[in-house]
Amino acid sequence: MNATAASTVGRERTAAMLRSLRLLLITGWCGMTWTIGYVVAPTLFRMLDDRMLAGSLAGALFRLQGWTSVGVALLLLWMTVAVGMRGRVIWRDPDVRIVLGMLLCTLIGYFALQPLMQGLKELMAVHGPAVPDEIRQRFGIVHGVSATFYLAHSMLGLWLVLRQAGWPAQP
Repeated sequence: MNATAASTVGRERTAAMLRSLRLLLITGWCGMTWTIGYVVAPTLFRMLDDRMLAGSLAGALFRLQGWTSVGVALLLLWMTVAVGMRGRVIWRDPDVRIVLGMLLCTLIGYFALQPLMQGLKELMAVHGPAVPDEIRQRFGIVHGVSATFYLAHSMLGLWLVLRQAGWPAQP
């Protein structure tokens, strides 16, 4: 095998390995998102009598998911720029747009809305059982908006996973 052929084989192996790593990152990230948000968190609230404890445990898991989302999104974007986008405009790649959308949902949901919810939880704890309706309503609204961003993140993740599987088929 000559040097040019060996170089080509090496690049093909590296590209295949990076595609596999990318797929592993995407499925792990989305699986974590779906498992925590739609299986574990609801189960905590169903199984535990202490809603504050359930909320604290769910919050810790969402914190882990939030930081993991940032890390995986940045790693996927770096991999795309460093390896797969030579000579192309990165913003035109649909997968890049989806990852950026997921990252934006995380940044808004976890790093903007979550601190608001935490502040409202602390305010509710000060009031004890006599929490004013206005505070409860604010918490419900912020929680609903946060849940909407989480759902958007989840649906974008589903779209990203389906694209990796070749759906919809490209003409």
